[in-house]
Amino acid sequence: MNIGLLLRYYRKLQNLSQSDLAERANINEKYYSKIERDENNPTYSVVNKIVNALEMKMTQLSIATDGYCNFDYIFFPMEMENGVFIKEIPPRFVAEVYYKNKIEQVYVASSVKLTNLISLENRKVNLQRIEGDSKFVHSLFSLDHNSVKIILNLNIINKIFYELYCLGTLSGYHWYGAGKQEITCGDYKADYFFEQEKIIVENKTIISEEESCDYPVEKAQRYEEQFRKIEKLIKRDYTVRMNFFILSPWTNKITFKDDFFRKIKKLKNEGMKVFFYYLYYEKEILKVTRAKLILKDNYYDIVFYKE
Repeated sequence: MNIGLLLRYYRKLQNLSQSDLAERANINEKYYSKIERDENNPTYSVVNKIVNALEMKMTQLSIATDGYCNFDYIFFPMEMENGVFIKEIPPRFVAEVYYKNKIEQVYVASSVKLTNLISLENRKVNLQRIEGDSKFVHSLFSLDHNSVKIILNLNIINKIFYELYCLGTLSGYHWYGAGKQEITCGDYKADYFFEQEKIIVENKTIISEEESCDYPVEKAQRYEEQFRKIEKLIKRDYTVRMNFFILSPWTNKITFKDDFFRKIKKLKNEGMKVFFYYLYYEKEILKVTRAKLILKDNYYDIVFYKE
């Protein structure tokens, strides 16, 4: 990955303009602009000034530019510990995991019962330590499956989406300005809102380790209400973008439930944009790839092939 693209990514994560960062780093703004466009090859001392202005460590930049990254493979290292999944505890948000020779309750960042989506019992899972005030020490992050980690922490999907957006590597998106997370527009709570362009982003996840799966698994009433609100926003000249993140590289066929597909199709005809991506960890590399859609004879049967 070119250093200019990476500096642009970290700058936008902090909602800084090129002028702001150049002033912080005490370098010429036009010179810095050329660095981001990879038209200038900065010296170590200049890069060090920029890194300090971003309140980063030089090692962070070195790790991210060491050849692991390109436009589909993003280095997002996660410090994780291993455990064995036992069971989910009703009603939701809690699971028991065997960790360091004892049973521990961990936080589950999903409003849906994960064991309805994927088999977890007695399987190796990855845990993340929770920082700050919490009754839990760890949260459930991912499932180990061969060399791949299937992400189970659904809260992190919004964070990953925004970091990919800032980095400029999310196919289908360009820079719309800084986004605001979990903002209410009218009576609709958006995952992200880009006020400058009146763009609302809704991120959805598809979890399965099978080649074929059905979607959605939740009760239809939830989507009825959500789609009704989206339709109202479109009529008020908002642009709505719905992203589906497929969290397993093996899933290549998804059958939408009949009524759900009809509503998606109706909203698309009214102007909603729909994108599909593969998103999963392989070793320490987060892989994200836009998916192609092929419509089959059965109109709600959609097949995905990685680009």
